[in-house]
Amino acid sequence: MDESKQNGLEINENDIELLVDTLRQLFGAEKARYTMNETMLIIEISGLATLSENEISEIAEPVFEELDPGFEEIMLLNWEI
Repeated sequence: MDESKQNGLEINENDIELLVDTLRQLFGAEKARYTMNETMLIIEISGLATLSENEISEIAEPVFEELDPGFEEIMLLNWEI
């Protein structure tokens, strides 16, 4: 099983990949990737620069509530390919 312990939480990488792919699809992006450390998940998605912060929040927040990966902070960044 692809799990790692970070800050006492068990992080399942399959769950993170599902979260990232779901966001990629909802934003209609071609590509997405992620990196993480002990407290933060950073998700880069192509094409985010064309959306406002409000548009990004409206799409992403329900996904974060449904597929909560357990990080203290999640950052969404534009991935310039």
